[in-house]
Amino acid sequence: MKNKKLAFAIAFFSASVIAEEQLPTSTVTANLSDIDKVVAADGQRIGASEGAQVITNEYIQAQQATTFADALRKTTSVQIDEEAGNQGSLVFIRGLTGDQISVRVDGAPKNFNQVRHGGANAIWLEPLMYKSVTVIPGAASNIYGNGSMGGVIQIETKDPEDLIREGQIWGAESSLGIETNGQSTLLSVSGAREFNAYFSGLAQITGRNTDPYEDGDGVETLGASTNNEDINYLIKTVVKPAEAQRIELSLVSLDKEYDRRGTVSRGLAVSDSETFTEIEDKTYSLQYLYTPEENPWLNLSTRVSRNEIERAATNYAEETNDSGDIIGSSLDDSSRSVWSIETTYAEIENLSNVFFSDEVTTTFRYGADYAFDDVTTAYDGLERERKLIGGYISATTLFGETVELIVSARHDAFENSDTNTSTTVKENYVSPKLQFNWRPFENSSAQGLSFFATTGKGFRAPSTHEAFGRGDGTPTCTDGRRGLSCNELVPNADLQPETTDSIEWGVAFDRAGLFTSADQLNLRLTFIDNEAEDYIVSQGLPDGTIEFNGNTEVLNRTTFNNIDSATFDGWEISVNYTNNDFFGSVTAQELDAETPNPEDQDALLRDVSPASINASLGAYLFDGKSRVGVDMSYREGRELTPEDNGDGTFSPNNSDRLGYTVWDLFASYQINKNFSLQARAENLFDKLYTKRYRSLSVDENGEQNDLTYYQPGRNFKITANYKF
Repeated sequence: MKNKKLAFAIAFFSASVIAEEQLPTSTVTANLSDIDKVVAADGQRIGASEGAQVITNEYIQAQQATTFADALRKTTSVQIDEEAGNQGSLVFIRGLTGDQISVRVDGAPKNFNQVRHGGANAIWLEPLMYKSVTVIPGAASNIYGNGSMGGVIQIETKDPEDLIREGQIWGAESSLGIETNGQSTLLSVSGAREFNAYFSGLAQITGRNTDPYEDGDGVETLGASTNNEDINYLIKTVVKPAEAQRIELSLVSLDKEYDRRGTVSRGLAVSDSETFTEIEDKTYSLQYLYTPEENPWLNLSTRVSRNEIERAATNYAEETNDSGDIIGSSLDDSSRSVWSIETTYAEIENLSNVFFSDEVTTTFRYGADYAFDDVTTAYDGLERERKLIGGYISATTLFGETVELIVSARHDAFENSDTNTSTTVKENYVSPKLQFNWRPFENSSAQGLSFFATTGKGFRAPSTHEAFGRGDGTPTCTDGRRGLSCNELVPNADLQPETTDSIEWGVAFDRAGLFTSADQLNLRLTFIDNEAEDYIVSQGLPDGTIEFNGNTEVLNRTTFNNIDSATFDGWEISVNYTNNDFFGSVTAQELDAETPNPEDQDALLRDVSPASINASLGAYLFDGKSRVGVDMSYREGRELTPEDNGDGTFSPNNSDRLGYTVWDLFASYQINKNFSLQARAENLFDKLYTKRYRSLSVDENGEQNDLTYYQPGRNFKITANYKF
């Protein structure tokens, strides 16, 4: 099926190039400096003054983004770790991840973390399909309800208008790219047409085929299973029945296939087991907008969406000849297991403007939403359900040009159900928020300087996995990455929701035309004090025993419990400057994340990096036709005391982090108004590094095995883009 889809994409690419000669021509002058400028998140539920950050499609393409981390390199609050190369993304916002943040595509929440099996918190994305990505960090996002404790990432797919140039009725775009580590081919083609004044459509298909990569030591990452094949497509139609009305209907489909190996140690497969993994991720969305200019009380938006994710794993079985010799392997269909979730979501929102005077205006935003998660686990095909319903109101009052006051409140109710045990858990929560923005220098030379403070509460309902465990609770034994392991996850239906109390404050500066008529400077420094109450963690229970293959094995027993709190304190800063000649940006974050026992090194939340910096510096050359520069990524290391084995020996601490600094070089050239070339050298100095904590073990012979998932070594990318 994938080969057929890719063949179709190639055929579409060829036909579109031939058809280009029939299109009317127009002169297009691109301003490359627009790629690096900060775009305000105005007109959305959460605006720029509350810290929302927008990444445009132009920047995503300029990064030659393969992963979500590539696309969001410039965002201050976000750190992204890859799940086995570009097989998936683990997103952290100010130290929180998984169910604690909400990632949405065309309004549809992606809730695969409710399933929690292999790549539990991973999300699957195709960066080239998106018009924009808006990151809303911290307390500002609580108006989105469940899962917005850490923040919200809103992804909007491309519209037909994004491809159709002025004066034309249709347009198309194609990209062809290669990578050297692992060897990868990218082909993306898209086309859009305006059929009449009321109806337009867009279609895009993107294929990626990637081999396993090598890390900085030249070791192929067998364990990370970094090879994958992707075929992704987007279909969108836009209907404008009247001037003030707009209807959008979209389908986003992501298909991924790859092999996952069993136990490994730095490229050596300790276990020969392999699993063929298939992922199907489909998002359907229908949105209706009604925005009559003559009615300040009515600015209506409604949306219905559905996200369906299925992750299937099938083991390989050895094939032998009549003599018993192994001659190959094939998929054992009887071993196929499926984890899936279907999320149905609906929301309605209205915005009303009230003008009390020329100096005082208030915007009221109010709405309600509903979500239903239908979760199926591979453990006996058991089903779980979660229902969430919420409503909110927010008032933004402007006092002239100096003071902005935002007050909001949201109520959420959820219900978790386990069809196996007929257990149901219900809870309610109210999330208030207050934000104050002060711009005292709007009529002076310090125009653009502002001060802000935010306080609010966040909420996250327990996942069905945390509340009800896996399957029917029967202990299982598996031969995994660390050898034979027998485990039991004990359900805990008494789990309470996680909540946060956040205080954020800082200073911002936003100014265009500061030194020249064409420059822009944006700065934001934020101090963060966030306490998560009833924080949910996995805790060990007393070991048991289990009979397996005629042997008595140790049974590791765990459960999910609430602890009093976890704290996330620190600061972050972003600085971005552009003019017509050069650009530069720096984003940095320092975060202390720990549970209530700060004297105990185990209290540290090991997934959270202590500090990170991303920086870019570059120039526009040849009359703005070329963009060249360097990217730098840094994460601070963390080394903890080795674990005492009690027999005079010590094992490495698996919460250690390796610090690293990685450099990329990039260049692009706009050959003409239609054709451009891009090149990037990633990890220029072939650094051996990992974004996650180290994973080390000691076998029965005292030998240390390095099970760390290292990132790719030096990698070269070349991409050709054609628009017409």
